Amino acid sequence: IHDYLVLNISYAEDTFEDELADSKYNTGYTASMEGSAVGLGYAQALNLMLNYIGIDAYIVLGDVDQDGTNDHAWNYVNYGTGYRHVDVTWDDPDKGNKISYDYLMKSDSSIRSSRNIDKILGWED
Repeated sequence: IHDYLVLNISYAEDTFEDELADSKYNTGYTASMEGSAVGLGYAQALNLMLNYIGIDAYIVLGDVDQDGTNDHAWNYVNYGTGYRHVDVTWDDPDKGNKISYDYLMKSDSSIRSSRNIDKILGWED
């Protein structure tokens, strides 16, 4: 599923100046049906597909800058050995036909070295 999404979704780079367009690209529907999304769209598409096949997954909201100015979303996935972080957006290095695995199944400590976690949607402590 990770590889399929990386190969079939293009990052919607030109949406940041248009707030309405940006909100469109924040959906799993647009990612899946139109093949274009920003971080939250990638995360929603992965979340929907993993939950559909019975794998517990949640969407993480946070940022990738230490000053908290670059909002981002990725997933928190339970795959047998506990929960790990998956960021399909950042594993789409060329927004084309290459796949990266740099952000596939990262531990909490590893992901926290590059991100701040604000909230895990639906996660109960």
